[in-house]
Amino acid sequence: VMSEEEIQSAILFYLWSCGSPAYAVPNHGKFNPKKNSYDRVNHEQFVPGVPDLVVPLRDGRVVFFEVKSAKGIVSDHQEKFHDKLRRLGHDIAVVRSVAEVRQYLSEWGVSMEGR
Repeated sequence: VMSEEEIQSAILFYLWSCGSPAYAVPNHGKFNPKKNSYDRVNHEQFVPGVPDLVVPLRDGRVVFFEVKSAKGIVSDHQEKFHDKLRRLGHDIAVVRSVAEVRQYLSEWGVSMEGR
């Protein structure tokens, strides 16, 4: 089973190989091995709910992906932020694999082939 970080890396590799300068939003802080969790970044930098990946497209659009592991759950903050992005006209999806990214891009009318 792939971790969220492994899935995210695979998705970024796919998007970059298709020509998109997609990037991850570092919004979780620094990993603290003593707590086995992330320490929050300072308050001014932390925005609850921001999607994991920002994907600029050749047609000028920007789409977003929230990456989750097989058992990952979308938080209330994430749902609210996703709704804000949708109200602004952006596409956003929760994904668990490269295949799901490809599916959503296709549904949104984005062709990544030959880029």
